[in-house]
Amino acid sequence: MKQILGIILATLIVISVAPNARSLGSPSPPHGVSANDWIPLGDAAGFVIAHDDSTHTAVNPAAGTVKGYFMVRRKDSWLRVDSTPDYGVQKAAMQR
Repeated sequence: MKQILGIILATLIVISVAPNARSLGSPSPPHGVSANDWIPLGDAAGFVIAHDDSTHTAVNPAAGTVKGYFMVRRKDSWLRVDSTPDYGVQKAAMQR
């Protein structure tokens, strides 16, 4: 009898919590980003899928790959995380 009561109680808790968890949703995409191209990674970060308009000159990416960039939210504005090597890449030299 105690097991049945425990199962019923657990079921009622799950039923009451599930709608609240589903209503949390995800943050809206930054201004200028389509909802179809936005992959939220929490409340303060996300990934934007970039479409290359010059497909006739670009090499098609391999299957299972995607191009894009990350964005983070700082206060009320979204900032793009740039991953290009603007600072230059220096080959490390091992010293002994």
